[in-house]
Amino acid sequence: MKEDHFLFFVEELTLNTVYLSESETHHAASVLRANPGDLLSATDGKGMIFTCKIDTIDKDRIAATIIEKKQIVRTGYDITLFIGLPDRDIFEQMIIDLTALGVARISPVISQNCRKPWWEKWEKFEGRFKEKMISAIKQSLNGFLPVLDKPVRLKDIPENIESPCFVADRNGIPLVKIMNHNSKLKINCFVGPPGGFSENEMDRFEKPGYQFVKIASNRLRTELASVVLVSQIAAFSVCQ
Repeated sequence: MKEDHFLFFVEELTLNTVYLSESETHHAASVLRANPGDLLSATDGKGMIFTCKIDTIDKDRIAATIIEKKQIVRTGYDITLFIGLPDRDIFEQMIIDLTALGVARISPVISQNCRKPWWEKWEKFEGRFKEKMISAIKQSLNGFLPVLDKPVRLKDIPENIESPCFVADRNGIPLVKIMNHNSKLKINCFVGPPGGFSENEMDRFEKPGYQFVKIASNRLRTELASVVLVSQIAAFSVCQ
């Protein structure tokens, strides 16, 4: 097993030892054929990467001694994405892609054009969403697990949240013309649901601190617009 090729997620750890969950243990032992003495890399989802040596492999838990700790510094922009809620399966794929891109926070938004109120049973899907995001940080070797908020109505989001706030809009200013190259900048992004934000909802963004940004010549679906917007912002930090 190449310890630098796979990243495991751990929630149970002590000062010197990490313990893989049953599902992570199954992947390491049954799929990757890990053995005692092998090295593995693990993260707590908070930017800490552990290099560990496997001590014991039980049916439902691997114990591994930490031999090195490395705190990863979050690079690029600190992005919070407010997303008008699409259908559940689409939202699920979105959070996978956004996690891989390094978004810091995902805030689902209930607005006038949102359909099929599956989010009324949010607690039913919350655990699955977390599992999907964990899989995404493992696949992308990303040491940070995004915060996933509970859905909130657009009207209940404070209008004076920390700026800058970018609102995806076909009639906006091309993003390249307004981006600040300060990679430590916090950015809030708003993407409407299928059908977009209503005219009344768009009016709330006509305030200082908000900027309508154009990310493509054509109209994009919610899930594609979200990924394109975040990708374009991330590209500025990569190119610095």
